[in-house]
Amino acid sequence: MAPNQHEVMLRPEEVAPIVEKEPNPVLPTMNVTTYTSKQPDEESQDFECETQSGMRSLVRQAVLAFVVCLSAVHGGFIVGYSNILLPQLNTTNSSLHADMDTASSIAMVYTIASPLGSLLCGVLMSYIGRKTTMQLGFVIFIPGWLLITFAQNHIMIYIGIVIDGIAKGLTAGAPIVLLDELADPRIRGVLCCLGFVFMSLGIFLVSMLGVLWSWQLVAGVSAVLALVCLISQFFVVESPIWLARCGRSKAAERALNWVWGPGRETEAKRDLDKILSNIQAEERERISSNSNNWKMLLRARVLKPFLIIHAFNLFQIICGTNILIFFSLAIMQKVDEIPAVAEADGVDSKLSTVLISIVRVIFIVIACFLLFWINRRPLAIVSGIGCSLMAFLLGTFLYIQATSAFDIPGSSWIATALVLGFVAANTCGFFVLPSVMMGEVLPSKIRSVACGYIYAINDVGMCFAIKSFPAMSESLGAHGLFWIFAVASVACTLLVYLLLPETQGKSLEQIEDYFAQSNVMYITRKRHQSSPLVKRSTKIFS
Repeated sequence: MAPNQHEVMLRPEEVAPIVEKEPNPVLPTMNVTTYTSKQPDEESQDFECETQSGMRSLVRQAVLAFVVCLSAVHGGFIVGYSNILLPQLNTTNSSLHADMDTASSIAMVYTIASPLGSLLCGVLMSYIGRKTTMQLGFVIFIPGWLLITFAQNHIMIYIGIVIDGIAKGLTAGAPIVLLDELADPRIRGVLCCLGFVFMSLGIFLVSMLGVLWSWQLVAGVSAVLALVCLISQFFVVESPIWLARCGRSKAAERALNWVWGPGRETEAKRDLDKILSNIQAEERERISSNSNNWKMLLRARVLKPFLIIHAFNLFQIICGTNILIFFSLAIMQKVDEIPAVAEADGVDSKLSTVLISIVRVIFIVIACFLLFWINRRPLAIVSGIGCSLMAFLLGTFLYIQATSAFDIPGSSWIATALVLGFVAANTCGFFVLPSVMMGEVLPSKIRSVACGYIYAINDVGMCFAIKSFPAMSESLGAHGLFWIFAVASVACTLLVYLLLPETQGKSLEQIEDYFAQSNVMYITRKRHQSSPLVKRSTKIFS
C-alpha cells in the first residue's frame, strides 16, 4: 500500500440500506479507497477501467430493447386511442352515442388519471422495484381495456379510461428507468430513442385499426397487446441498483450477471462494487453530517440534477414541442387564415399536418443514429438553435404577411417549409433528449420518485397548455405563438449550455460523481479542481 493512500474499513453495522426489503439486510464489507490523496496515474487507470471494459451482452441488450419497444407500441395505442374513440362516439349511428360535452369529459378524465398514476409510479418504483411496477401497470391495463371493449354505457367507458390512465402513468417512467439502469452506456440513448420510434408506430397502427374496426374491437386488441407486453417482461431482470439499495446484493449480482452475459462475472462484480461503494459513500455522508434521509435530499448533489432535468422537461411545453403534437392542425389553420398566405394552389392545413407527422417520424429515426454518434450537449444545443431560428423566421414571416400588402409568391410553401424545419430541428434534440437524459441525470437515490413526479408535472402542465391554447392562439395569432416558441427555445438552449452535463457513454455512477462536485455551471467545471476527486470527474466529463 502506498504511504499516502488511506484504506477505510467499513463495519457492516455502519452501513444501512436506503430501503429495507429483507430482514436486517447487510451490505458486504468492502475496502473503500478514499480519493483525497489518490495519485494522478492511479486516477488514469481507474478512468481507463471504467470506459474501456467492453460492452454488455448484445443479446441481453436486444431482449431489453424488445421489451421496452413493445411497451412503447402499447403506449402509442394509449395516446392514439382517443383520436378514434371520440369521433366514433360522436357519430349518429354509433352503438353508444356521446355528444361533444360527454366526449370532452372522457378526455378530461384521462388527463386527470394519468398524473395520479405517474406519482404512484414514483413511489412504487422505490418500494416494489422498477420491473414489478411496470408489470403492475400492464396487469391494470387489461381490465381497463376490457371494460371499454364490453361497455354498455358511458359509466363503463369512464371507469375504463380512469383505469387505463392510472396504468399509463405507472408504465410511463418505469420502462425508462429500468432501461437506463440496465443498458450499456454506449447505446443507452439509442435504446431510449427507439421507444419514441415504436410509440409513433403504435399511434399509426391504432389509427389504421380505427379506420377499419370499431372502437370496441380496437380496445380488445389493445387488451391482448397489454397481455403480450406483460408476458415479455418476465424475460428481463429487476434493476440491480434498486436491489442493491434494498440490501439484496446477491440478487443485484445475479441481475448484473444476466446483463453482462455468460463468462463476464468479473465485469458484473466490478459494477456491483461501484454501486455498493456509492451507497456506502451516501451513508457515510449522512452520518458525518448528522442528517436524516430527508435532509440529504436537499443537498446540492441531489437538487442540482433534479432541478436541471425538471426545467429541461418543463421548457418543452412552451418551446412548442408538445403543443405542436396536439395542435398542429389548429396552428396550420391559423396560418391559413392569413390572406397573403392562403393560396388556391398552395399547401392547405390538412396536407401540412400530414407532412408534419411524416417529418417527425423520419427525424425520430435519424435521432436514433445521431444519439449513437453525437454527444448529448452538442445535439441539444444545435437543436435549440435550429428551433429558435426557424420559429423566429416563421413568426416574422407570418407577421409581415399579415400586416403588409406585399404579396410573396409561394407564401404557403414557404410557411410550411419553415414549420417542417422547426419540427425537424425540434425532433432531433428537444423532443427526445429530456426523456432520454432523465434517467441518466437523476441520482439513484431519488431516480424513481423524481421520474414519477416529473412525468406527473408534465401531464399537468400539458393539461393547462391544452386548456389555454385556444385563447392564446386567438389573442396572439400564429406569428405570436411562434415568437413565444423562439424565445423559449433560446432560454432552453442557454439552460443546456450553462448547466446540463454531457452523459453520452458515461456510467450512471460517473454522472453522479460529476454532480458531487462543488460547481454550479457545467461551463465553469474546470475552475473547481481543489481535490483529485474533482480532477477525476472533470477528466471524465471533458
